[in-house]
Amino acid sequence: MNISIVSFTDNGSKVNANILEKLKKDNDVKAYAISKYASKYGLLETGKPLKEWTKEHFKDDAIIFISATGIAVRSIAPFIEKKTTDPAVIVMDERANFVISLLSGHIGGANELTLKLSKITGALPVITTATDVNNTFAVDVFAVKNNMYIKEMKLAKEVAASVLEHKYVGFVSDFPIEGNIDKALTYEKDSKKPELLEKEIGIHVTLDENSKVFKNTLHLIPKIASLGVGCRKNKDFESVKKHILDTLKKNNISIHSIKDVSSVDLKKDEQGIIKFAQEVEIPFIVYTSKELLQVKGDFSASAFVKNIAGVDNVCERSAKKSASKNDDEEINIIVRKTANDGVTAALALSDWSVKFE
Repeated sequence: MNISIVSFTDNGSKVNANILEKLKKDNDVKAYAISKYASKYGLLETGKPLKEWTKEHFKDDAIIFISATGIAVRSIAPFIEKKTTDPAVIVMDERANFVISLLSGHIGGANELTLKLSKITGALPVITTATDVNNTFAVDVFAVKNNMYIKEMKLAKEVAASVLEHKYVGFVSDFPIEGNIDKALTYEKDSKKPELLEKEIGIHVTLDENSKVFKNTLHLIPKIASLGVGCRKNKDFESVKKHILDTLKKNNISIHSIKDVSSVDLKKDEQGIIKFAQEVEIPFIVYTSKELLQVKGDFSASAFVKNIAGVDNVCERSAKKSASKNDDEEINIIVRKTANDGVTAALALSDWSVKFE
């Protein structure tokens, strides 16, 4: 986790230094103070007005203010956008009596970090999110812990409300389930039962973001698909993007399930693929032809491709390589090589199951 801490007083900066020492073991932490106390406690200087400092660090995963709550609120107010992208924001008083989860408690992880800070400092944790107060199932926390994309944030709020009111919330998964399903959910083994469409709301863990299981279906999409891509040299971005999106649509696979895009290293500077990866904010990975040839399995071989790239198939081998922990792992290629207008694509799934704690 990328964390920034800021303090403004002598006592606060002492607490700051203590938190830095404890958090830096497992996180990327930078601790700041005003110049008067920075050197005294070995902290970085803020070096600019607080509003500018906050704007700069609002891209971090978390910000910890050791200050009055009002200082934190006024500092972050201009930059708050939405709960899916805002960082975790936490406030602690300078004596470490209280630590408050202020913003992005679930998706951003502020509640969890607040509890961690409580253990470090002995401060009383203050968490006000309804599902935590009532110790009930929180769908956004569940999604974050399982690395799933929440397709409909509005429905996520309705699921939370239904849970709090002890109403029916159905649960269907296209993937294996580990652990005991939360008691707030009603597990439905058969997603095709027509009567489920009469149920008001439910959750579907799936790659298909358009599935219709309940009257109102909240889609949780695991980020587990690896996309392998090949293309002619200097293929334009629009052609690359179109073929990928067409392939996903044809196979009912959400773009939000893609965790990476990969190809042979011959394509490492291919701007069409690079731009696509940047647009959807996923890593672009390249492998040598030797690495791809070591991937075991049956692939759609092409002598022409082997002559150019040094490997008989780029997209399927790349997808499987990215989805595998090792070359011997049994990985399911869910979409075999598709080709159109000089672009090829294939998809493989990592071994995955949805987990309940």
